[in-house]
Amino acid sequence: MNPILHSKWVEQDKAKQLRALQLIRQPVFSGRTPNPIPHQQAQARLRRMLKATSRKHRIEEERLDQINFENKILYKKMTQILKKGSGHVSPARKSFSNQRGSVNYPL
Repeated sequence: MNPILHSKWVEQDKAKQLRALQLIRQPVFSGRTPNPIPHQQAQARLRRMLKATSRKHRIEEERLDQINFENKILYKKMTQILKKGSGHVSPARKSFSNQRGSVNYPL
């Protein structure tokens, strides 16, 4: 066998194989996710927006519930003070003097 012809045939076989590989179509699964269809993109965007909105809404509702709870406690304390009075007044608070004059608190 002639070594020159052999190397020429090997090179031709390699070139033929490279051309064939270039003409082969992509396989069905190439290892990456396929491009989404436009209506699926829109649905995914809508789901993300609803999820974010519902999360924001839930956080806002929890915040409002906490405020209402604290307001109820404050309301009960204020009604108690108004019904029964402030309870006791310390002796230091009976009279208060400032630059304009003194203020006397009732006992």
